[in-house]
Amino acid sequence: MDFFSIYCNTKKFILKFERKNPDPKTGKITEVDFASLLVAYALFSEKKRLRMNKRVMNKFVNHGHNDIQSSGISLDDYLNFFRFLQHINDVDIALAIYNIAGASIDQTTLKHVAKTVAHVHLSDHLIDVIFTIFDDDEDGQLSHKEFIAIMKERLRRGLSKPKDTGFMQIMHTVWKSLTSFE
Repeated sequence: MDFFSIYCNTKKFILKFERKNPDPKTGKITEVDFASLLVAYALFSEKKRLRMNKRVMNKFVNHGHNDIQSSGISLDDYLNFFRFLQHINDVDIALAIYNIAGASIDQTTLKHVAKTVAHVHLSDHLIDVIFTIFDDDEDGQLSHKEFIAIMKERLRRGLSKPKDTGFMQIMHTVWKSLTSFE
């Protein structure tokens, strides 16, 4: 992807964030707003969208009975997630390797892959929100069906064309994934 495409897509991404009317004091959008932005281009039934939103609202909207307070999603976190999506094909390869090796795709693994493969820091809160949105069976693990396929479709429909990773890129990603786990 060239610089101009990245610039234009970043601008579109920021505009979508701004349309959610970030809190004037914190500059953050709600987790529910973030969830709606992520599934905007997914081909979900209305029933599935409602289930996803309900999970997010139950966890992050303070109803007086949950311990987790909504801390919102900052523009920086949002842009980091956008940068992560720019590398979704590489992330897919890395996560497939973990899956083949029998490792689960839990929050720690996703954070590690984002850092080593996409060179992006995803905050713990952002990863928690992602898992809340996409972990349909609520087992603490993301499957390819639950997350990667949806994000690839979102990227294809809403942001840009998927890139061809090529053989050397695949080998580089495999090597990086296997040699950089801390």
